[in-house]
Amino acid sequence: MVTVPGGKGYAELMIGPAGGPKGARKGQQVKSEIAAFFYQPDGTSEMSPAPTDVTVKVGTGAASPTLNLTPQPNEKGKFASEPADLPEGFNGQLDAKVDGQPVQVSFAIR
Repeated sequence: MVTVPGGKGYAELMIGPAGGPKGARKGQQVKSEIAAFFYQPDGTSEMSPAPTDVTVKVGTGAASPTLNLTPQPNEKGKFASEPADLPEGFNGQLDAKVDGQPVQVSFAIR
């Protein structure tokens, strides 16, 4: 979990197979998704109101791709990217608007 600046709460970032833990059928290449869950300052309750304009930069270079994360209606507090070919580990940056204010959080996925 990473701290959202300004004492606004926390974000938890995860990478996993797109479409959940089932993964791909035999012989298919598995694409991954980046998911972010946002929590209130208590670290357990879903952030309310939910953040907007959530993106993740995959890498730290000027040419590193930025993925949009959209709310997932079937999973409270979850924002996820479209399936993509992602490295197993990377440094990146989470950007969002929390209470209408832009926030940036650097993170490392190992």
